[in-house]
Amino acid sequence: MKNLKLKVLASMVAITCLVPAISASAAETSTSATKQFGSGLIKQQQNIETKSEWQQYKPAATQKKDTIKQNHATNQALRNDIKGKRTTAKNLIKDIKQSGKKLTSDDLSKIDAQLQTINSDVSSLAATKDSTKTAFTTVKTDVKNKNFQDALTQLDNVINIQNTRTDGLKKLSADMDTLINILQSATANSTTM
Repeated sequence: MKNLKLKVLASMVAITCLVPAISASAAETSTSATKQFGSGLIKQQQNIETKSEWQQYKPAATQKKDTIKQNHATNQALRNDIKGKRTTAKNLIKDIKQSGKKLTSDDLSKIDAQLQTINSDVSSLAATKDSTKTAFTTVKTDVKNKNFQDALTQLDNVINIQNTRTDGLKKLSADMDTLINILQSATANSTTM
């Protein structure tokens, strides 16, 4: 009977030791399940807040994106126009060389001065070339980080860069027109060798 009491007592001690460990393990499992469930709710709430915050900025962003698209189309048309003028100028120079006409020193100095002006225009445009790419990268980063106000500021920056490029392209186009006029008048004033 003493053995039986000893066995019962040993089993009671073992059970008492195991019950807190089992309950602690169950509590940890329950807590981690609650954290996962709770974190899902928190993340869902954050997404709702982000969407509502984005809704505040969306009309302004859409308007700015439309402006950027219009500016891009304008700049593309100007670039195509300049390509055509460049071809015309090259053809005029080629005709002068092939015909063997001799230009006056005054015409040559005008052509040289105009080419320097055109090179200056091209250099100023080249300086702004990668600025829009950098600004768009910043916009993407800002939107990803939910910095919508900063993204709108960068979109304004893109529009300003595009406007600067539009002005530069218009100036380059006008300077190309001047070069073409100078070449045409130089051809008329030239003498054959």
